[in-house]
This record gives sequence, C-alpha cells and structure tokens, in this order.
Amino acid sequence: MKCVNSSPPVGYRISSRYKTTTGKMRAILYLGSILLWALFGWISLYLASAVRPEFNSYELINRFLESSYVSQLKVGVLCILALILLGCVHEGIHGTFLWIFSHRRPSFGCKGFNPYAALAPGAFCNRSQAILCTLAPLFIITILGGIASPYVPTEVIPILLFAVFSNAAISISDLVQSFWLLSRKRDILFGFDGVSSVVYEPADATKLYDA
Repeated sequence: MKCVNSSPPVGYRISSRYKTTTGKMRAILYLGSILLWALFGWISLYLASAVRPEFNSYELINRFLESSYVSQLKVGVLCILALILLGCVHEGIHGTFLWIFSHRRPSFGCKGFNPYAALAPGAFCNRSQAILCTLAPLFIITILGGIASPYVPTEVIPILLFAVFSNAAISISDLVQSFWLLSRKRDILFGFDGVSSVVYEPADATKLYDA
C-alpha cells in the first residue's frame, strides 16, 4: 500500500520514514514471504484435509508430478494468472479502505511487477486507520477463504488454497509496516512523500523517531 503526498499536513512535521528499498530490507521481505508462503500453505492443506476429507493433498501433488510437461506448464500459467488477479484484489481492498477513511478516491497503478493503491494527494490516515488499511487484505482474504472451503467443489480447493497462502506471502510487507506503525505515537498521521512511507507527528512534539 502506498500513500502519495508531497508535503506534511498543516501543524505536522516528518517523524520517521519506512523504507523497503535497501538490500537488507528486501532480503528480509523476500525471506519472510517464502516462510509465510510455506507456513500458510502447510496450515491450509492441513485444515482443508480436516474440513474436506475427500481432499487429498498428497495425491494432488503426486498427480501433478506424474503429469506431462505440457500439463505442468498449464498449471504454472494458471498460477501466474491467479497471482496477477490476487494482486489486483489485494490492492483493491487496500484502496477500498483508503477511500472509506479519506473520503477521496484513491489511485491505482503498478510499479514494476507490483500493483499498488495510493491515497489521493493531500489525504492522510491516522495510525489506527493506516494499520487497518494495511492489514485488511490479509484478514479478509484469509477469512473468506476459510468460510468458502467447506462449500466449494473439491476441484476448486487447490485454487482457493493457493490464493489464501499466496496472499499471506505477499502481505509480509504489510505486516512489517503495521508493526512499524504500532511503534509510533497514537497522534501521528501516515502518508507518502513520493519516495517512502512517512509518519508525521505534531510540530510541537519533543521527540523524533528514526526508522
């Protein structure tokens, strides 16, 4: 999620910045994504087998490994398309909550391979709103996936599970940003200055935080 603003709101000043462009931070996020993908994948497969006994994850994996290269390629293409759609839905949820809290239509775009939702210029979120906007896709998609799993056809379960744990993996940056926001004061505002996510604090505050 990105919030686009060019200057601090009236009565506020920059307190700290959240940067993910450093090599160390990127490595942490990539490693965290892999771990979350594996963790949510294992949990999802276990719960799916418990809720739907007819779903056998081991049989599904063996069937995939024994299939032809063409069939495996088709599955790979479908997974890529599913990830693109998932990214759009993920950012759409971000944007919906940004719109609700700012009462201004957010903008959507794509930076490299990463889609994003952005607050309208001059719009800001308080700390609680920013955390809710940031975590909304993780919780909503996970909860909806759990609700749907007992009712969807068996052949749809792999797609549903793939969406749930892939969404968890791409939410790693959202989780890190949320913990970062929780370490800030309650009276801050959250925005984006065109380079990185920024926390603004009241101009009369006596202590600055460096992220």
